Amino acid sequence: MATKYINTKYTLLDRAKETTDGKTVLPIISVMNELVDDFFMDVPFVEANMGLKHKILRDTGMVKSTKRTFYRGVKSSKRNKQVVYEDVTLQERRREIDEDEIDTLANPATKLRQEDEGHARKLGEDVVDTFINGDQDDGSENMNGLLQRLSALNPTGLNNVQSNGYASVGTSVLIVEWNTDETGGAYGIYPQSGFGKNAPFGVSIRDKGKEKVLDEDDSTASFYAYVAQLKAWAGLAVGNNRKIARLANINPTIGSSKSFEDGGTANLIKLLNNGRFDRNRTRIYCNPTIKTQMEIYALDKANLMWSPMQIFGKEVTAFQGNIPIRYIDDTIMTDSQAVVA
Repeated sequence: MATKYINTKYTLLDRAKETTDGKTVLPIISVMNELVDDFFMDVPFVEANMGLKHKILRDTGMVKSTKRTFYRGVKSSKRNKQVVYEDVTLQERRREIDEDEIDTLANPATKLRQEDEGHARKLGEDVVDTFINGDQDDGSENMNGLLQRLSALNPTGLNNVQSNGYASVGTSVLIVEWNTDETGGAYGIYPQSGFGKNAPFGVSIRDKGKEKVLDEDDSTASFYAYVAQLKAWAGLAVGNNRKIARLANINPTIGSSKSFEDGGTANLIKLLNNGRFDRNRTRIYCNPTIKTQMEIYALDKANLMWSPMQIFGKEVTAFQGNIPIRYIDDTIMTDSQAVVA
């Protein structure tokens, strides 16, 4: 006999929680991750140049110039290039609410708006999670995020530096230069016009009206629901692999050996110089645990390495005076152990 979990469905108890009089929906205070907004403010997006793919030509070097004397020939040469294809991926959500749940409210539009806002925020979180943790090995619908790309690069210290050899499960700090010009950097991509129809800049929320929905517990029964479709067409492109870096395997315990306090500042400087990062276009990302370690460490440092700055009208902590340090929720920047030489 199948077990039915009645609390997975919307009940009259849920209605009582959301209203004061059984018919007027109250405002919802969102406790979901609001920090993805900062991430999207940082990322420049460009239109993919091949529909749902984006073609990048990377310069891989040229032969040396010829030193010659009179009447000696010069060998012909060409600019060597690597062709890279980046994918646009689709993430989608579907909002379904029983028509009678809405039609019995005094302010039905408020309820629908609240639901859509929650779905839209979660969709944004999932896009950020994919930009950071995505792995194409999980299926063709996925793309490689920053951590997967960094793991694939030879961990010689150019892109990946270990936090003084912490040999257990730690966490990471990411450094990203967001840049779309010829010097190369990371950026977002969205479909060309016509590929993601009704989705300008790759994002769409479409009210589908009422649709017939099958009861998940009884395939012979159905009901009508107010439906909305939320889509995000987005991909990550990296023109120059030097412009992404990671300080890996940081002890998440504040004040402990191999925590950020133990050589973290020196390693950040090393990574920034290895990649020749443009400080004005670079961001540092970490979870709240590591951000706390940074700020506690900075309490005793009366220098320009750690100072506040204004970005998009908000004051944030900056490294070296001009590189904003951004939170990424620890549900996205989770603890892991990277193999770093």
